[in-house]
Amino acid sequence: MNLHRIVSLSALSTVASTCVVFGCDPGANTPPQGAISTGNRGNSGSGSASGTGGTGSVLGNTGGIVIGTGGDENTGGIVACKAQEELAKLTPVNIVFMIDKSGSMGAQDVNGDGDYDDENEWDRTEVRWAPVRDALVAFFENPGAEGLGAALEFFPIGGQPTAPDTGVCRVGEYANPSVRLQSLDDPTKREQLVTRIQNTTPGGGTPTLPAVQGAIQYATELLVADPSSTSVIVLVTDGEPGVSRVVDGVYTNEKCFCYGTPGCTDEDEIPYVQQAVADAAMAGIPTYVIGMGEVDPGNLNMIAEAGGTESAYVVDIGDYETTKAQLAEALTSVQGVQAPCNLQIPAAPDGETFDKSKVNVEYVTGAGLTTQLYYAGTLVEGAPLTCPAAGPPPPPNPWFWTYDNDANPSQIVLCPSACNQMAGDAGGQVKVAYGCEIIPPPIL
Repeated sequence: MNLHRIVSLSALSTVASTCVVFGCDPGANTPPQGAISTGNRGNSGSGSASGTGGTGSVLGNTGGIVIGTGGDENTGGIVACKAQEELAKLTPVNIVFMIDKSGSMGAQDVNGDGDYDDENEWDRTEVRWAPVRDALVAFFENPGAEGLGAALEFFPIGGQPTAPDTGVCRVGEYANPSVRLQSLDDPTKREQLVTRIQNTTPGGGTPTLPAVQGAIQYATELLVADPSSTSVIVLVTDGEPGVSRVVDGVYTNEKCFCYGTPGCTDEDEIPYVQQAVADAAMAGIPTYVIGMGEVDPGNLNMIAEAGGTESAYVVDIGDYETTKAQLAEALTSVQGVQAPCNLQIPAAPDGETFDKSKVNVEYVTGAGLTTQLYYAGTLVEGAPLTCPAAGPPPPPNPWFWTYDNDANPSQIVLCPSACNQMAGDAGGQVKVAYGCEIIPPPIL
């Protein structure tokens, strides 16, 4: 599977210094909306309103837009945006890792008979578990992007179930992860994640449904605590859902949602998992699925598609280095959810208010070429109501942005069509100016 659902730009770090402007008050003689001023700040004009104002200033290399700060309303000259600068930050991204540590994660079907019933097929952690552990440790220690946070839990945890939502089937076991959200920017905090996975060994069944439901509960909790953030779930698993049950010496493999009821062995848990991740995706929480070889890709693809990420990423097993490299590639792709497609709207300075109808966005390539991005949504007459289709092929005009919520925005979201165009531009910058009316899109 290609996990680049939200395009990862190599310009991640440059956008972290995006400069924005509040407090603009355009008048009849305001310069063109979205204009970028250059040079040193000029002196105020004198006399009538036809007086000449000085030019504005671009502040160093902060990637900022300052819209015409020359002139003064009371002394003549250009009536311009009197601006105070703030930094726009990338949307914080919370990655909730739910990792399968069932016994089969430390096994290999050596003889190819579809099970692990031979003694030499166990204690083979180098096949699945070791590359998962080491790829995650490498990711935690060097995430490759700023502003990422991670929480970590494994399944199964808990005791032997006696009914649905008990023991390892209890959702609450997974809704409070053993390592709650930690900033990967902080070496001491990410060390908690590293220590936890290094001290974990595989064993037990595969209670997928409650594990996923618990991860969704925690990801939702993070969104409630910080509505400007983004939460995603990464599910790593190697097998079909099932938890063992022994009755009168007979072993059965049952599902958590029906555990202990007649016929549970034959029930299918996948549709319940699909429904859970689909509901989460509707609430803005996508689920990425990574399968660890010798798995049914069909079921994992159904979970990923329902979770808003199209298909699962199934890595090959059998060679440690290959498996680890493929896992690293998958994890790097998940980083892309934090690409500068999502920018926080900073708090307005004292005495100022944010006006959602007065925002403009530009993209400046590493070569210095500037492209205006146009708004898509319900706030501007004549604007498209949604982002254009990203393609391929790309739309005639891919350069659009929108809000995460037109009624009460907390993020500026660059449309995927625009992010696709920016991919690979290591020197690219996104610039945002607040205070002048949104520039309407051209008539195509």
